[in-house]
Amino acid sequence: MYKLVMISCVLVMVAGWPQMFATNTFKVGIEYQNSLPMGGGSERYRHRNNLDPFYVTVTASAKNGYVITYLEVETTTDITGEVEFDLVQGQTGSKTMVFQLISNQTDFLKYNYLVYGIREEEYKKLHNIITIQMRNSSAQLLFHNCFMIIVLITIKIRSSYDSNLAAGRFFTRPMPENVSHPIIVSWKCVYNTQYRKLRQRDSESWGDI
Repeated sequence: MYKLVMISCVLVMVAGWPQMFATNTFKVGIEYQNSLPMGGGSERYRHRNNLDPFYVTVTASAKNGYVITYLEVETTTDITGEVEFDLVQGQTGSKTMVFQLISNQTDFLKYNYLVYGIREEEYKKLHNIITIQMRNSSAQLLFHNCFMIIVLITIKIRSSYDSNLAAGRFFTRPMPENVSHPIIVSWKCVYNTQYRKLRQRDSESWGDI
């Protein structure tokens, strides 16, 4: 009798033990100001073997005349469960989005999703205003940036050179009026030395005659 009571107590405690859950939220797309709910869905699956990955693929669609702006997905699993979200097809501005949920280490997977969208004409106007098409590739953009940096440095050096030239900072200190230029003085010394040698040689030649 005592053992039966203990077993009953253990079973009651196990049955009454609160089950813990893990909730994850995924969001993909651009949340525009005028986005409206387009629809959604929910489902619950039970794993046959919680050690193997479980794949669920869902297709979300927008209403007629609308495009999808963003998608919200919420999943619930066991506390030890893991869920991965993958957008298989579609993007902001598409009429359909296909996403996949991959769960593991859980006995079940529950999800619900909601699609938001705006009118197609309104999205085209917003897309043309917000989006700027980049025609240059990354390599061309890098070359353009380097070229512009070199041009700016050259302009800076040129302007600095012109300002120093106008201020006279590249000229030496003016020489006094009574002092000749060193190059001219050295040239005069050489000239006088050669002239004296020629006079001396001429005088010796005339003396021999």
